[in-house]
Amino acid sequence: MEENEKKVSEELSEAENGSAEQAAASPDEAKEPEKTDKAKGTVSVKAFAIFCVLLAGLLVACLLLAFIEMNGRIRKISEQDSAKTSFETVSWTDFYNKYIDTVVVVTGTAIRYDSTGGYTKTATRGSGVVFSADGYIITNHHIIEDALDITVETYNGVTYTADLIGSDSKIDIAVLKIQAEGLHYAELASGEVPPVGTSVAIVGNPLGYKFSITQGCIGGVDRSVAIEGNEMTLMQLSAPINSGNSGGGVFNSDGKVVGIVNGKIVSTSVEGIGFAISAKDAMSAADDLMEYGYIRGRFTLGITMTTEFTSSTFKLGYPGCVMIIEVEEKGNAAKGGLKERDRLLSVKHGDDVKEITAMSDVSNLLKECSMGDVLTFTVYRNGETVVLDVVLDESLPAVNSSTNA
Repeated sequence: MEENEKKVSEELSEAENGSAEQAAASPDEAKEPEKTDKAKGTVSVKAFAIFCVLLAGLLVACLLLAFIEMNGRIRKISEQDSAKTSFETVSWTDFYNKYIDTVVVVTGTAIRYDSTGGYTKTATRGSGVVFSADGYIITNHHIIEDALDITVETYNGVTYTADLIGSDSKIDIAVLKIQAEGLHYAELASGEVPPVGTSVAIVGNPLGYKFSITQGCIGGVDRSVAIEGNEMTLMQLSAPINSGNSGGGVFNSDGKVVGIVNGKIVSTSVEGIGFAISAKDAMSAADDLMEYGYIRGRFTLGITMTTEFTSSTFKLGYPGCVMIIEVEEKGNAAKGGLKERDRLLSVKHGDDVKEITAMSDVSNLLKECSMGDVLTFTVYRNGETVVLDVVLDESLPAVNSSTNA
């Protein structure tokens, strides 16, 4: 029995020893599953880290591109803003010193007769702009109108007697010439009127304060303005303008003259509304005045009219009647057969026929016409109705300044 227990004990010992040897003989095999799980975990962590790095790089690249694009837009906007407000960066002192001697003082003396047979001696003062080195000056017609003598004073204090080359009341432009050479002259802009809001400087002689400068902007363009019965298309200005500024230059930030000052609204209820002729219109008129002595491409009827209210007009069935009281010799009306004391009843332009009951009916129609058009007038003459065709050819300046159509 003890032998059997001993054998069992020995067998158990051998079995335990065998198991121990087996475990010692293959330790790697026993640990392999644990090692594989750890390797898989390491690979997943590395892949996630790489993904995060790539995502971060992509975000940085996108932010960098967005910043570059935004910076470019900001720069463009900044450049545009600085272009719009470039005049504010101009030194007023430099501007004045550079361009003031292109403006002159213009004075004239006129003799005007009154209804009593007496006369008065009237002096006028305004401004002018030198536009050539040899002494051509542009100014307003109303400054030198009826002047017996005209003088020009330059910025350096030299006074010249000026010759009148040509003048036109309709556009209010006159051209003067002084005997001088090497003058500093202004460049008149040949393009269209600058847009509303453009900053400008007015250089002239307001109220006798010679060679003054004020600043504002263009407040409007293509304004229809009636000045002493003459309807004009002008630019509106916000810069302070006073008597004596007429004929002076409207300068832009580049030193070019974009307009010639010619008027302002005077009223206790109005402030800061002045007007100027565009440089393009002014220079076109000046060129014609220098070369031809008048403004080309214009036409008139060449008649002076009155509105007559008599018993004879009511017999015609009209509330009023426009009668011709003067016909310009060799004018378009005279060539068409119109005569003094003709009563204008109607006029046909193209296919449109209009009754004439006021002088404005004729003047308004002429605004719609072009040179070369034919107007067919029906007139009442010596108890008869007469139909006449008038061709609107180019008209030379009327000798009689009272002609009004």
